[in-house]
Amino acid sequence: MKITPILLLAALGLSACRYSQPAVDQPSAIFKDTLTYNYQTINQRAADCGNKPDSACTAVNLKYPVFLKASPF
Repeated sequence: MKITPILLLAALGLSACRYSQPAVDQPSAIFKDTLTYNYQTINQRAADCGNKPDSACTAVNLKYPVFLKASPF
């Protein structure tokens, strides 16, 4: 008895099915960020840059959060 490739692929495909597993529960509520903050940015170039492109000049670009009010737990 010779098993054909189509029969083998069908058997493998059906064995991969998972009908008995329950669906994954999604969270009932979406959580909001409770912290109050603003973003602070710093953009500076070296003093000797002049009109040089950024690849020939030292540059700093930072963006970070500043928390306005800490809430007690």
